[in-house]
Amino acid sequence: MKRNKFIKSALSVLLACSFLLSGFPFTAKAEIPKVRTEAGKISFEITSTAATSSIKYRTVGWTVRRDQLCSNTTPKQCGDPRSGQHASFLDQQVRQVGQEPNPPIPGQPVTTYYEVSEALVTEGMWKAGMGDIKDNDDLYLYAIMVSIDGKGNVRKGPFYTLDEIKRAEPWAHPDDLDDYFGIHVPYRSAEFPVDVIAKTLGGKVIQNPEVTFQKGKYKIGETINHEFPETIEDNGKTYTIVRSYLSPKQDPTRKDWLQEDPETNPKVRTRSFTVALGGTDAIAEYAENNPVKAIYQKEDGTKLKEVDKGVFATGDEANHTFEGQITSGSLMEWR
Repeated sequence: MKRNKFIKSALSVLLACSFLLSGFPFTAKAEIPKVRTEAGKISFEITSTAATSSIKYRTVGWTVRRDQLCSNTTPKQCGDPRSGQHASFLDQQVRQVGQEPNPPIPGQPVTTYYEVSEALVTEGMWKAGMGDIKDNDDLYLYAIMVSIDGKGNVRKGPFYTLDEIKRAEPWAHPDDLDDYFGIHVPYRSAEFPVDVIAKTLGGKVIQNPEVTFQKGKYKIGETINHEFPETIEDNGKTYTIVRSYLSPKQDPTRKDWLQEDPETNPKVRTRSFTVALGGTDAIAEYAENNPVKAIYQKEDGTKLKEVDKGVFATGDEANHTFEGQITSGSLMEWR
């Protein structure tokens, strides 16, 4: 009888403990994240309490957009940042670059520093259709989060929305998570290369440093002016400009703002453009000049007459009508 009472008492204690544990909110208060862009990369720092037994949330990445999806109301409401034009960076794309103090002191604040490299940010925004962004344009960042246990092991996630991470665990202060979504960050551009390239119509680059060179490095949106030469002398050959265009370095197959007909269109040679996200190639295509002459000669090879028809690009058509007879000196020669 006593044994049964002991078992019942033990079960009651276990049930009570289970109830208390399941109903107790997890504490995970952290400071507002400090996020910025600089030289095209995303840098952020997060201060939280070093490892304890508590369940906490962790930022493992960011979704970047050009529009604000969150309200100013209480409670805060945010849309799903993955719908529409966006770029997400997480896991191996986010690199830890520092920590203070190091090593952390359990139960004490620790600040961890992270960054997403310029190359990844540039590529991600380009693929997301944000190639027209300019320096100082507005960006809005939305955290990608997981919940972790006291040992740093992931319990749940990743979560891309504010509503998802709030419902992931019974947080003691769920509204603290509001600060991680819809963060306004001005885009600070890196300096991207602008290259001037002269090519033949066949696509071969004319490797002459006077016509093929890096013009410089510039922030996105800066205006660049350049004038291509009408003709190029290289390795004993003469080339004449035919067309010019701009190719973003993120997609070199594109021929944007194509200009042709240099005889009547001065924009073929004189270009004014803004630097694309990732950099720009300003390209001019040139035709090799070929002098064409009509030569009259006898069967024995004696030259009687020569008519200069001008200079033609390779592949162009040249026309000439030979006369039935010509006069050479005092003699009339029959064709």
